[in-house]
Amino acid sequence: MLTKTVEPAIEDEFDRPPKPWPIATLLGVAVSLLLFVGLALLMYALTAEERNKPIEEKPPAERLKELRASEDEVLSTYRLVDAKKQIVRIPIDRAMSLYAESASRSSSAESDQAKKNESVNKP
Repeated sequence: MLTKTVEPAIEDEFDRPPKPWPIATLLGVAVSLLLFVGLALLMYALTAEERNKPIEEKPPAERLKELRASEDEVLSTYRLVDAKKQIVRIPIDRAMSLYAESASRSSSAESDQAKKNESVNKP
């Protein structure tokens, strides 16, 4: 007589509760995706006003003219920069003349000192 042997079914697979890892992974991916899409839409909405604003660009020649005028004003006017520290801005021409005067005074003082040293060192 032929008897058929039946392998016992693995009942562990069906009796135990499902592992939480696959569910948590899918939930994490879904939340991350929703967060990314939400932030992208928020940024799009916040910048929509900027994108729809008409560009009011001046011609390069006019912008250059304005830049040079503002630079000329900075270089040619007096201005109080910091009252507490007593810092002022002076015109560039005045600054160069003051520097030249101080440089010539220091060089003449150095040459006078050198002459005195030479006369003292002579026997």
